[in-house]
Amino acid sequence: MINYEVSNLGLISKYLILYKKCFKNFNKNAEYLNWLYVNNPMGSYIGIDAFDKSEIIGQLGGIPINLKFYNKHIKTFVLVNTCIEPKYRGGRIFYNLANNLEKVLKEKNFDLIIGI
Repeated sequence: MINYEVSNLGLISKYLILYKKCFKNFNKNAEYLNWLYVNNPMGSYIGIDAFDKSEIIGQLGGIPINLKFYNKHIKTFVLVNTCIEPKYRGGRIFYNLANNLEKVLKEKNFDLIIGI
């Protein structure tokens, strides 16, 4: 059974392994992910992880950004990382990651989600 949990920023090394499984030419290191997830000047990463037992098999998340629209601040979130281990693709995992992430972002009062 697949379980979904809010991303734990202490799992950077496991995220790195996941990205290398998902993206053949992924050439970033743990230092880069630590900057992106923890030390990003825009804010810390927020995401949802998918696990099969204790193995991470997918992730969807991003970072908050400052956005003004007609001089009004809109609490905005930009998706930066989406990955699902190849052997698990096609099983509605992305759908479940997205639904769980949307709930978390609503709880945190985000007004807008931008996907790239």
